[in-house]
Amino acid sequence: MKLPNRLFVMTTVCLTAMGAQAAFEEHNYDCEKANLKDSYQCSIEAVKTEKQRLNGVYMNIYRNLTATQKQQMDNKQIAWNKKRDENCGVEEDRQIVNNDSVWQEISANTCVAYATQDMTRYYLTDFNVASLAGAADFKKIKTDGTVTYYKGETVVKGTFNISAPDDDYSPCAVCFSVSNADSHKIPREMGDTRDAWFAFENTNKVNSQLKLRKDKCYQPINATIKIKDYAADTAETETVDITTLVNIISMEKPKITSCS
Repeated sequence: MKLPNRLFVMTTVCLTAMGAQAAFEEHNYDCEKANLKDSYQCSIEAVKTEKQRLNGVYMNIYRNLTATQKQQMDNKQIAWNKKRDENCGVEEDRQIVNNDSVWQEISANTCVAYATQDMTRYYLTDFNVASLAGAADFKKIKTDGTVTYYKGETVVKGTFNISAPDDDYSPCAVCFSVSNADSHKIPREMGDTRDAWFAFENTNKVNSQLKLRKDKCYQPINATIKIKDYAADTAETETVDITTLVNIISMEKPKITSCS
């Protein structure tokens, strides 16, 4: 039996106010301490409460944005929703067949409620509209099949990920994963919720600036880099976005690690 998302209606929300920061009120959900039916009711109401609160805060910001900023904010929120559901173990087609599966649903719902509350806190206390301006540094040039080309440049923080010398499966020998704080700077079309990471078109320049030994393996290297132009490939294959390295602005000292 599959339980519908709102099988029960609670008359009392299972939450207590824990404090406030700015206009934010923190809620505490004790949904896994009561009996099974009440716990399930609590978890459903928790998700409903937090999603409604987030939507209200989101729309207050959204209505004052430009069309470009709205698209960037939508893309960022869609990507966050996807990661939240993955982290919380949300299963759209979860079959409720016994008490254990109900408790799994309760746990997933409670996790979603807390994660959604965290996003509301972010929008109320840390969000800055200026953070949406980064991707505007790139201008869309054309789309060819699954690849969209952009012209422009930006500075991002993140990590260089170096493939092992004998790795024949990685889509790039040197990839760069952009930090969450700077992911908005990478151009994305509506509905493209992929993580922000890419390879480099000018690999010789990348290798000359990294100065790594080809026979060694390395831990991820934190760095700040400047890139220009961007090709976003959304094909559902082992493809990767491509950009051009302008220069490495700063980088931590590379650390050799075991290849095993």
